[in-house]
Amino acid sequence: MRILNLCKFGRILPKRCYNNTLQNPGRIKTLLDKNIPPELYKSVVDNPLLENSGKNWISYGFGEDEDSDRRSYHLALFLNITLITVLMAYLTVYLPMQDDHEWIQREAHLRLEYRMKNGLPIIDPNYISVEKILATLPNDEDIDTIII
Repeated sequence: MRILNLCKFGRILPKRCYNNTLQNPGRIKTLLDKNIPPELYKSVVDNPLLENSGKNWISYGFGEDEDSDRRSYHLALFLNITLITVLMAYLTVYLPMQDDHEWIQREAHLRLEYRMKNGLPIIDPNYISVEKILATLPNDEDIDTIII
């Protein structure tokens, strides 16, 4: 009686019950009560849930047919991964730089040209005045030097 109750639950459990107990009639006699009429055994064996379809198909949610569902799933997965990878690589490589690198180079060339036209040195040795540098240096008294 317990096997009949178990076979009512789910799709997997009836197949297991059918495969393990009802295919071998010799084991049925030893496992089940002898007081159960054989009509109950027939109703369990003729249950459409117990028929083996040959394949256990789990839908991906793209269609009702197994082939179209699987094809649509793989196509969507391929396109999503490929497009995301290719587009991200394209945007990373081919977009212009966002940190004004080109403007900095253009400004440097303009200043270099200005200095060359006016006869100024390219790099001014007195870019920071000597007075400012001497004002920020510490005195000799503040620096305790130890002669080694």
